[in-house]
Amino acid sequence: MLFNNDMAVSNGDKKTSGKYSEGVSYLIDEQDKTIKKTWSYGKTLGKTNFSEVIGCTRKLTNGDYLIDFGFNDQGKTSRIVEVDPKTNKVVYNLTFTNFTTIGYAYRAERFSLYSQNYQFKL
Repeated sequence: MLFNNDMAVSNGDKKTSGKYSEGVSYLIDEQDKTIKKTWSYGKTLGKTNFSEVIGCTRKLTNGDYLIDFGFNDQGKTSRIVEVDPKTNKVVYNLTFTNFTTIGYAYRAERFSLYSQNYQFKL
C-alpha cells in the first residue's frame, strides 16, 4: 500500500499530474511477477485532497484505511480520513487549518486515548 501524490516528476502520467492524490493498495505476486491494484481512494475527490509533497496510507486493525493528505492548499491545510474499503465511505474526517505559516501533517496514526475498560463518570 502507498500514498500516490500523483506528481509526474520523472515518470508518470503528465495528463493527470497534480490533479488528485490517493491512498492505494496493491496485491503483488512475486512468483508471477504481477501487480494488481486492489483498492484506492482519493481520485474522485480531485484537487480537494491533492497533496503535492506529503502523505501516507495505513491499513488499520479493523480493516479500514487511514489516509493522510498531508500538504493541501499549498500548506494551508492537512486532511486525514479513515475510509471503509468495502463501501469507500469516510468514517472519520479531520482537517487541520490555521497554521501560523505553512504547515503539514507528515504521518497519521489512529489510537485510543483511553483503554477499552475505561468508564466515564458523568
